[in-house]
Amino acid sequence: MTAGDALRLAGEGVARAPLRAVLTGTGIAIAITVLVLMVGFGAGVQQVVNEIVATEDTLTTMKIFSEFDTRWRNARRPDSERGEVREDETKPETVDGVSSPSFFGPEVERALRALPGVRHASLDFSVISVMRREDGQDRRKLPPFERRCQVIGLHPAALPADAADRFAEGGLPAPDDVRGIVLSQEAARRIETGDRGPVVGSRIVVQRLSIGRSDEKGVVFTVTGVLKPRERLSDLASFNPLMMGSRRYSYVWEESARELYRGAFRGLTDLLPFAELGAEGAEIPADATLSATVLLRSPGDAEAVRKKIEAMGFRVMYLGDLLQRVRLIFLVADGILAALGTVALLVASLGIANTLLMAVLERTREIGILKAIGARDREVALVFVGEAAFLGLAGGVLGCLLGWGGGEGASAIVNAVYIVPEQGPDAAADLFAMPLWLAGGALGLALFLSLAAAVYPAWRAARVDPVRALRYE
Repeated sequence: MTAGDALRLAGEGVARAPLRAVLTGTGIAIAITVLVLMVGFGAGVQQVVNEIVATEDTLTTMKIFSEFDTRWRNARRPDSERGEVREDETKPETVDGVSSPSFFGPEVERALRALPGVRHASLDFSVISVMRREDGQDRRKLPPFERRCQVIGLHPAALPADAADRFAEGGLPAPDDVRGIVLSQEAARRIETGDRGPVVGSRIVVQRLSIGRSDEKGVVFTVTGVLKPRERLSDLASFNPLMMGSRRYSYVWEESARELYRGAFRGLTDLLPFAELGAEGAEIPADATLSATVLLRSPGDAEAVRKKIEAMGFRVMYLGDLLQRVRLIFLVADGILAALGTVALLVASLGIANTLLMAVLERTREIGILKAIGARDREVALVFVGEAAFLGLAGGVLGCLLGWGGGEGASAIVNAVYIVPEQGPDAAADLFAMPLWLAGGALGLALFLSLAAAVYPAWRAARVDPVRALRYE
């Protein structure tokens, strides 16, 4: 008997008991569906995180906080959440001639720019603002907090190399245009004009969302460009807690942002620390900040630059570190989810073993006839191994299809019900992913466990005595 004959007999054996085969294959399919769903959602979320975080801009951007900012925020956190603060005796005496700076000014900015591996460094002139159309014809009538937008100062040296390709319409303001502003897609939707004309070229009023005296009139800017969905010109927007999870940001030249920032124009996150610093008797310049942003020449410079900045007594936040931790968490989570799915598949494989054992008992006389006409033990065993392979592959393919359909459907529901209504259609994300390694791994695991489950039944079939089998009723 050839291998082809054995596989043909295996197919006939599966077809002989269709209900049993369907139930056994369904068990495999359900287990594979669970495995694909759990691991697929983990892979999808990781893919979304990588798209947002693991960009060249992110991995070459560092956020620097002053010693006072760290001390002030630590004093208001539980002990378990406090960051490391240098002891007084270990603080640097000077940074570019400034003695133990509690806030950042031009001297600190120059010192950061002089570090090897630093492409550019600038103080953080970022304002949480409220935007509206100058003519009052906003299509979206939203409360002020829902119209908040982060205004970020840009320096020409800090622009990404492909900045021009990130625009859906328009472009950067002219170098001398201190009243030009670029909007992200989500920020632009807050001032959509509908039939009143395009967003680019419209005049908007920027009013600062701050504590203290308010700026009733605001500052008028002209929109020069709107970015493509998910695009940005600076990673500074990722660090402000008031804007976390939002893509409502806009960009002006650094000179304009500095003007907005002065005095009471400071955002909510800086105003309270500065008030306390002033109470300690410090003289605070109008454009002092508690943080700065450093742009690296390449991600490989991160560790050396970090050590130099920490030696100055400043705290460093680098999303590259967070990304490594997130990847480790995803790796562990994917392993746990895969293990749970494998347990379900092991349970389903017991059904295959049970089905094949029943088939051996029911077909004992048939096995005896095969041996009587010359079939060898391994050829008889191959018949039952083939049946297990058919069941495993059929269940695996069905499970992959069900898992893919269920994952994509669940992702669409989450986007339609939660993400799009809150953040707009541009924020929609594919939360489920089924890469080739997942599909191949699921099919391979289903086939492997099915074959493993067939070992004992196939051994039993091969050991059948043909004389006794022919007498079996």
